[in-house]
Amino acid sequence: MNSPTHTPAPKPVSVRAQTAQLVATVASQAKEARHQVYGRVYTRLGFLYGIDIHKLPRNKGESLLLVAEQHDLIDKVYALAYAEHLYLLANEE
Repeated sequence: MNSPTHTPAPKPVSVRAQTAQLVATVASQAKEARHQVYGRVYTRLGFLYGIDIHKLPRNKGESLLLVAEQHDLIDKVYALAYAEHLYLLANEE
């Protein structure tokens, strides 16, 4: 008698990883470097939410994306990157 094989469920992808992938996609769409996309996203974070991510505490070598995750801002960063992605899709020629 054959027993069913158990396949472990895939690990969920973190919002930080999803955000990094989305920023890479936006950078590719816009034909620019990822740091430029991150710069716009973090600038909008400041304008819309009054959060200057550059002033938040971080350890040497930590990315601003990790800082956003540590300070529960990753959802806002993702949403801003996604808005840019939608804008680019709407304005494709």
